[in-house]
Amino acid sequence: MKYESDGNGNVSKVVMKDGTEHPADLVIVGAGSIPNTQIAIDAGLDMDKNGGVKTNPFMQTSDNDIFAAGDIASFPLWTSGSQARIEHWVTSQDQGSHAAFNMLGKMVPYGNVPFFWTNHYMKGMAYVGYHRQVDEIFIDGEPRDNKFVAYYIKGDKVEAIAAQGRSKDMLTLMEAF
Repeated sequence: MKYESDGNGNVSKVVMKDGTEHPADLVIVGAGSIPNTQIAIDAGLDMDKNGGVKTNPFMQTSDNDIFAAGDIASFPLWTSGSQARIEHWVTSQDQGSHAAFNMLGKMVPYGNVPFFWTNHYMKGMAYVGYHRQVDEIFIDGEPRDNKFVAYYIKGDKVEAIAAQGRSKDMLTLMEAF
């Protein structure tokens, strides 16, 4: 993927690898990482298709005596039933707490809704939910003004929400998840 500008430093479109062009006035780049799971592979633990160590809702791996949490853990997302691996410290911290309780026999399922926020260059953004593919992105507000809410929709369900400059709205929407 690459993007092209209008000559004044503004994004005008995004060009995909296959040549498909999409008009755009805002591009958000998310750079992921590759989890270091070699020890889990060597231990014979089940892996998911995204390279994570597959866990159940209690953060147990395919060996019930081994727990995984954080960036390497692929856990069942209760809202969809699909496996998800999320690389944000809030999720890692929450999963670690659940794994610790469960190692002690509490058996508390992990069911927190994914959430993160970021601040760069005096601008913040928040995100709640999880999506891989969506049918539609509905934007309420104006991204150019740094004040909007983006709804990521699959079928008739909002899978995730991103917001900038609308923290009160985001707090309300987070409660709906």
